[in-house]
Amino acid sequence: RIFDDANTLIDGANVVSERMIMQLLAPTDGHPKISIQANGVTYEYNYDPNSTYSSKNYADVSGSSEDKWSTVDTADPLDDVSVALDAVEAETGERPSIMIISRKTMDYLKQNKKIRNAILAQNATANIFMNDNRVKEVFSNELGISVIVYSKQYKDETGKAQKFYPDGFATLIPTGALGNTWYGTTPEERTLMGNATADVSIVNTGVAVAVTVSNDPVQTKTTVSEIVLPSYERMDSTYVIKCYTE
Repeated sequence: RIFDDANTLIDGANVVSERMIMQLLAPTDGHPKISIQANGVTYEYNYDPNSTYSSKNYADVSGSSEDKWSTVDTADPLDDVSVALDAVEAETGERPSIMIISRKTMDYLKQNKKIRNAILAQNATANIFMNDNRVKEVFSNELGISVIVYSKQYKDETGKAQKFYPDGFATLIPTGALGNTWYGTTPEERTLMGNATADVSIVNTGVAVAVTVSNDPVQTKTTVSEIVLPSYERMDSTYVIKCYTE
């Protein structure tokens, strides 16, 4: 059980950093920021204090009944993405090559009339079966974009399943690392490392696993802790489209 408990806690630690990264990639209001609870406290970190990102690297088409991507008969996702690509390239000289979306967003793209017409224009048959690959081919051929459907989930503090990447957004990113995940020294690492009564190890670069044994009664305690925050050096080369609301 000791080994199993440690692995479960390490998995939980890994979820925290991924949740942080996904909050930066899909900011609900256009301002990349992190809001997460730990030790009964809500920590918030704003990566766009001057609203530079929200004014240049964010577009909200969800408020338009015709333009939001859930209105599959009139929305034009290809044009929305093209405009975003041009904006990033004009500002930074770098053109994004990857688009991240959720499974539900992909389902809307498969139903989109203009995307279907673009596919039909390249096929001799009048009827086609719309699937993920056909949509990805259109974005690749027309815009040079690779589409990634990110559908991983995690269980939050209440045990409820949550999506890492939310519905209603499309994030355009360039190839390569966007930043780094930085780990600090935890109290367990600082005070218990080298202590004969504790077994402390560091996994995944900066997650501290401490196993201590107390007497009378004999108890084994496993603690997994981390001090972590992602950096976002290439945020200017990314773009977020809020394409519909739930």
